[in-house]
Amino acid sequence: MKVLPLPLALCVGLSASSVHATGGAASADAAKIERGAYLARIMDCAGRHMPRGADGVPVFSAGLPGGTVGFERPGLGIFWPPNLTPDATGLGD
Repeated sequence: MKVLPLPLALCVGLSASSVHATGGAASADAAKIERGAYLARIMDCAGRHMPRGADGVPVFSAGLPGGTVGFERPGLGIFWPPNLTPDATGLGD
């Protein structure tokens, strides 16, 4: 089993719970969706999972399709933040 760094594991868990909460769009619980959005903001999931432009500025309109800045962990390599969008390209599948 692969162990994820704590910030990444938390963001994946929060996103997965948000996707689960929105499973049936017609019956989605607005309070759970708002709570997931709040947790993603305070945990700064966008800080790693949002792509950045050539100037280093986050591309807010992109959502969370995966970071374009790798984070090096000495002895472990470089980690590229994965896609956290709720559609089939990310956690939705």
